[in-house]
Amino acid sequence: MIVPSLPGFGFSSPLRRADLNFGKIADLWHTLVTEVLGFEKYAVGGCDVGALVAGQLAWILQRWLKWSAAETVYSKDELLTHAMIYWTTNTIGSSIRTYANNVRYSWRPSHDRWPVVEAPTGLTLVGHENPPGVLTPEARVRHFRESDRARWYNRVNVRAHERGGHFIPWEIPGEWVEDLRRTFRIARASRD
Repeated sequence: MIVPSLPGFGFSSPLRRADLNFGKIADLWHTLVTEVLGFEKYAVGGCDVGALVAGQLAWILQRWLKWSAAETVYSKDELLTHAMIYWTTNTIGSSIRTYANNVRYSWRPSHDRWPVVEAPTGLTLVGHENPPGVLTPEARVRHFRESDRARWYNRVNVRAHERGGHFIPWEIPGEWVEDLRRTFRIARASRD
């Protein structure tokens, strides 16, 4: 298992280049896994891509409270630990800049094939991030499958859960791991 830190986030160091976005980071990781480490095949699982200490803590807490059921999932020590990782590594600025770069340098496919993301893809959708009017896991899956985004992916597994928020692996770890395993089983079976 390879667990890299996003460039400019957490256990990384502050970025020296200002143009990184999630698409370019994905390219860097592909190079790391295939060319540097020598793997021909690999699978990926991921979730969220994550001034003064008080301001930084307020910024992180605001997102955790808005994007998840933070008060029932995280202890105060866990929240402070997460904030301190950004503080001690001086990566809060570059981590925030990555979000802006996703707009500034939006990703464009290097090909015109459909689906654009050809790799077998699994999605875990959660109740705390349901769009307005979507109230059940079944409706959430249906809403995604009927959206314009759905056709971008080679979807092999789309699951929704009533519980959970933006930080899925931390909030509903058992369900997330099962969704990953199910996606990988389906992908493995489809190539055999």
